[in-house]
Amino acid sequence: MLEGLAENGPTATETLREWRESGLGSVPLRNFLLHRFGQEGRFRPDRMRDHVDSVFMRGHHEALMVRHASVGAVRNIGLFGIIELVRDRATMEPLSAFNTTSEEMQLVMRALLDQGLYTISRWHAIMTNPPLCITEEELAEGFGIIDGALEVSDRAATG
Repeated sequence: MLEGLAENGPTATETLREWRESGLGSVPLRNFLLHRFGQEGRFRPDRMRDHVDSVFMRGHHEALMVRHASVGAVRNIGLFGIIELVRDRATMEPLSAFNTTSEEMQLVMRALLDQGLYTISRWHAIMTNPPLCITEEELAEGFGIIDGALEVSDRAATG
């Protein structure tokens, strides 16, 4: 997954080695990558908004609502999203109480980490905020991991 930062370009390992050997270690890696790939036309920060608008995260959220009784609400603006987990959709009782976590929420987050997906959770919510340069395939892969992890929270949901 780290290989091939840009199509037909150097691998991530080669790019990191180049950054370390360039003597520009004090330059943030992000700036180095923008300079390196921006010059060659491979990475276009000026086109990022078009890319974000073309990636459809809402469909992934809605599919989770259909498949999982524990998904109480979903929302997103572009690639900034959240999944709220509940024990009961009728009452919208959260999977975790305010300012605490629950065993079920901890198990969901552990299942995500075990599958290599790191995200942030807050009480009964899972943030879905991928990098803006994500591809449709990578987004689908991430939501597939979330889909599997939500089986844990579904066991705690009553309807």
